[in-house]
Order: sequence, then C-alpha cells, then structure tokens
Amino acid sequence: MKEDWKEYVSFTRKERNGVIVLLVLIVLLSVLPYFIPAPDVVVDEATTKEWRSKLAAWKNGKKGQANQVKERNEEVVAAETRSDSGSYAARATEDHIGLFPFDPNHLTESGWKRLGIPDKVIRTIFNYINKGGQFRKPEDIARIYGMRTPDVKRLMPWVKIAEKSGFTEKSRKMDRNATGTFTRPTVADSGNFTRVTLSPVRRKKYIHIDINTADTSAWMNFPGIGSRLAFRIVQYREKLGGFHSPDQVGETWALPDSTFQKIRPWLQCNTGVFRKLSINTAGIEELKQHPYLRWQLANAIVQYRQQHGPFRSAADLQQIILITPLLITRIAPYIEY
Repeated sequence: MKEDWKEYVSFTRKERNGVIVLLVLIVLLSVLPYFIPAPDVVVDEATTKEWRSKLAAWKNGKKGQANQVKERNEEVVAAETRSDSGSYAARATEDHIGLFPFDPNHLTESGWKRLGIPDKVIRTIFNYINKGGQFRKPEDIARIYGMRTPDVKRLMPWVKIAEKSGFTEKSRKMDRNATGTFTRPTVADSGNFTRVTLSPVRRKKYIHIDINTADTSAWMNFPGIGSRLAFRIVQYREKLGGFHSPDQVGETWALPDSTFQKIRPWLQCNTGVFRKLSINTAGIEELKQHPYLRWQLANAIVQYRQQHGPFRSAADLQQIILITPLLITRIAPYIEY
C-alpha cells in the first residue's frame, strides 16, 4: 500500500528536468517585456488635422441634408393644404355647398354633393349602405374611407338620424310569456304602421334513454354528440362494466361538460351494472383493464391478497394505502367478494 502511494507523488529524473525547464521558460517570458523597449509612435499633426476637417465636413453635410429633407416635406404639406383648400373652394363654387340637417342613411347622391362630398367618397357611402351598413350615430360618418377630417367636423352637427320604427333590440330577443313558452317577434306591415306579433318557438324535444342499453345512434340524437363521442361513451361503458349513475357519462374522455349538462336531464339508469370483478380471483391484467383501477392499484390489490388472504369486505380494501375512501365508493358497485 505504501509503495502504491509513492507512485502517485514521485517523479522520475526526466520528469523533474522537464518541470525545471518549464519553470525557467515561464520566468523568462514574464520578465522579457521589461527589457524590450517600446517602439516610438510618431504622430503626424498634418494628417490628424486633415482627418478632423473631413469629419467635420461630413457631419455638416449630414445636417444639411436633413434640413433639406425637412424643408421639402414642409413644402409638400403646404402644397397639399393649398390644393385641398383650393379644391374645397372650387367645390363650394361649382356645387353650391350648403349645410342642412340630413340623415346619412337616406340622403341622396345629390344631397351628398350639396354637402361638398367628393364623388369617390359618395360611391363608398352607397356601397356601405347597399351591403347592409347603417349609420347609428353621427360619429359613424368618420368611419367612411376617404372622408376628410374637416368634412367630418363640418357635417357632424347637422347629422340627424331618425329613430327606427317597429320593435327595438330588446324586443328582437326571445321572450317568455306567462305560460312559460318561448316566443319570437314577427313583423307585419299594414299601411303606414308596423305591427309586431309574437309567435311561439318550438323547442326540440328529446326522449329519455337508458344509459346502459342505448346504442351509438341513440346517443347521436342529442345535441353536440357526433359519431366519435357516441362511440367513446359506449366504449367507456363497456370498460366500466356498465353505468350505475348518469353522472358517470360525464367522465367520458373529450365530452365537454356543457354538452353533458344539456343532455343530463334525459339520461336514466334503469338497469344496473352488468359485469363485476371478482377481487379475490382476478389477476393484475384483468384488474388493470378497469378505468378506476390502473396497474399500480391492481398490483397492490394482488400483493395484499397474497400476503393477507382474500378480501371479505370494503374494510379490507381500506388497509391498502393507495386506495382512498373515495375510490372505494367508486369501485364498490363493480366488485364482488
């Protein structure tokens, strides 16, 4: 043991010589800069002044270009303003622009021209109205593409939007009458007035189904359930061994809770569980197939049964740490002792 320890801390003669040479080289390289004089740096004052003057000229040129761009932009804005004012003045003289109260939902093309609106904007307004658009408040005219801000400010005080005849937005909604049936408003024109009557709305009725005997077609009659969801519900029922409560349908994978709440009143459980597990004879593979018992729980049940004997009641299951009281309540209808 002592000889092995010496092998790790001892050096041969060649290794010692190599270490000495390496240390000498490190010392020489560390001291060498102090003995080598630094080269003299000659600064050419003329060259330095020339570069400084070029840099100053370049900066001044940049500032000059920026000022020129700014001046050109100001000139363009001023020219556009003059052209807008000139065109507005021309329109005022040609079309006899005037201000008067108007409803933008019913104003004619000539009326818009009298208000001084260009033809292109007028076409945009009529396209908007023809497609079902409406002006509900004076500020809506500002949403028209091409409408200038000065025109909006000039016309807004004169906008008078007529109130809609007939029923209001609230009356459009379905109302419940005294008998509890839903009604929807219908409009009938008669002469110069509009009559609003209420007609009953027929609600689709569904039939009650037995959740343990219903097939996929029966499930597909409910709203929000297609062929895939119907198949998953039936498949989940087969894995459980049957439903013992309608609430178990809501445990189906990918079934939205909103859809389940809609169909819940139509679900009945007239027949009980049709397949049970023999907890004292079933193996791990059979137990883990049940949705409430995975491999870990199935293995714990089999191991406990081998060590302590067969289960006699639910109290024996409580001795297994992994099985909670809630789980015992859920699996109780599917277990026989």
